[in-house]
Amino acid sequence: ALFAFLGFAVGYFAADASEESGMSPVVATCICIVALVVSMYLHIVLHEGGHLIMGLASGYRFVSFRIGSFIWLRQGETIVRKKFSIPGTAGQCLLDPPDLDEKGEMPCLLYNLGGGLSNLFFAGLAVLAAGTLENSILKMALIPFAAVGIYLAVMNLLPLKIGGIANDGYNIRSFRKNKTGVKALFLQLRINRLQQTDGLRLSEIPDFLFDIPGGESVESSNGDPLTDALLVFRFQRLIDQKRFDEAADLGRKLEALEKILPLYQNAIRVELLYLELIGSCRQEEVERLYDKALKKYLKGIRSYPSAHRVLYAYALRYQKDEKTAAAELAAFENAMNTYPVPGDIRAERELMKEITEVK
Repeated sequence: ALFAFLGFAVGYFAADASEESGMSPVVATCICIVALVVSMYLHIVLHEGGHLIMGLASGYRFVSFRIGSFIWLRQGETIVRKKFSIPGTAGQCLLDPPDLDEKGEMPCLLYNLGGGLSNLFFAGLAVLAAGTLENSILKMALIPFAAVGIYLAVMNLLPLKIGGIANDGYNIRSFRKNKTGVKALFLQLRINRLQQTDGLRLSEIPDFLFDIPGGESVESSNGDPLTDALLVFRFQRLIDQKRFDEAADLGRKLEALEKILPLYQNAIRVELLYLELIGSCRQEEVERLYDKALKKYLKGIRSYPSAHRVLYAYALRYQKDEKTAAAELAAFENAMNTYPVPGDIRAERELMKEITEVK
């Protein structure tokens, strides 16, 4: 609804600007549409840049910066570029937080607010500039730019779950409402740094980083995305440790949670499908898990080695289709060349071996 209003407002402005300048309405509308599209990409960069600046100002350290499917990340002391995307997101800036203080707290408000505030700041500058200019064409570019900035700020700062993902405002509400939320955010970001920058596998990361703040379990989960993420990490860690029976048990409990984010649920179901394929490989369970929704999700994460690992297992173990399996194996190797998480790459190779070693 907000995006429809944005389109209407820009269209109205284009008609008004056309009348003032004597420009053809078609030309004016085309200029505004192009400005709208370009502004969307610019504001994504500005949004993630806002997170980066506010995070660094709060004592965080750079880990990764992603726009679309391009990601720049720190590995050791070097910045490298890889390919990575998350369905439902246009970008992401992940940083390593300062250690928790004696009260178990850390600065996290500015880091989460940074993206939306950046959009609002540059939107405000565009409005001020447009008010002082007589150049109609430049105004036609600035007003859509301002409108997109306001739109993205509202969509990120209002507490919402969009596309199966909790936005910045929702995360802020979570850690302000729940005292354990700050520690849960810290643990997520620290685990991410150990994976992306230090190159550790989940199985190599110290146990205490997977302790759920407040002792929350699957049974007591209330749908908080910050603590649920740690439960998903636990599930994935059990797989990396090859404790497959325990992983399957935890995964089924997580899958059954009504309030868990769809992004997490899809990630869980992908691995449950893998566990089923290298285990009993029951037809009814494979078909239940590998439904239309999961097929769509797997297409959206085709840059992930794990997607091709699961599809390879499906072709080899369930379909008995060696030609398709060979194609997925090749796609797996291609994905490994651009995937940004060194520890996951080592883990994925071992999990691929499990498929061919099944008797």
